[in-house]
Amino acid sequence: MLTTESGLTFSGDVPGNLMAFRTSDGATLWHQAIGKVGNGPITYDLDGKQYLVVGGGSSLYAFALP
Repeated sequence: MLTTESGLTFSGDVPGNLMAFRTSDGATLWHQAIGKVGNGPITYDLDGKQYLVVGGGSSLYAFALP
């Protein structure tokens, strides 16, 4: 599980989705089927853009955050 300063929480669920929640009220904002989440999600900043990286199944996924 990862919580960002901007108020997002990321976690995986049992069916194999990566989920994004609004931290303040737990509302689901987004989900993506990636397979079993195999690590804690991380974020990094590159050239002023924030990215989320997480392992799912046998792959590594990177998503740009708004």
